[in-house]
Amino acid sequence: MQSADINGLIEQVKCGGDDAFERLSALYAPLSVSVASSFEKTAVNEGLGSIFADLSQELSIALYRAAMSYDTTQDSVSFGLYARRCLVNRAVSYLRKCRSAERRERRAKRGLEKNGDTSSVFPATPEKGISGILSEVGDLLSPFEKRVIELFADGESVAEIARELGVGAKSVSNAVYRCKTKIKKHYEQKGK
Repeated sequence: MQSADINGLIEQVKCGGDDAFERLSALYAPLSVSVASSFEKTAVNEGLGSIFADLSQELSIALYRAAMSYDTTQDSVSFGLYARRCLVNRAVSYLRKCRSAERRERRAKRGLEKNGDTSSVFPATPEKGISGILSEVGDLLSPFEKRVIELFADGESVAEIARELGVGAKSVSNAVYRCKTKIKKHYEQKGK
């Protein structure tokens, strides 16, 4: 497709043409797949698991933003080059976000695994276990927080819990943090 045709398509996207964006997406699908695949390999090699599906969605948004921000009146940079840069930048940001979530998860698990039991995070006697703790402080936690902390204590990762509950990893990380804080505060007050 000629540069003028692509610029026309981009102008249609800027005017709210859904059909135009679908055509633009189809034109740049090989680029999106290529970028997603290369970052997928990196994520898998780093032990982050498969990110292809989520990253593909992120790249679709990045392509739309690229179309909306591209200056069709200039001749120095083609849209293809501009779109590639935007997609790669978005993929880098997404991978960085995944790495950060993985680090938080490892830190949280180290807290759970300290001393070989849950007592470092949940100050209770080992025989009490997570179910005993939850029965004692259950009123402090929302149903979502209870479910998250049960799964987390069973050794599931933040990503696994997020998939199982159909929520974002950030929601799960926040819920784990809130649970730990509430439980710790409860036992500190109880000890006074």
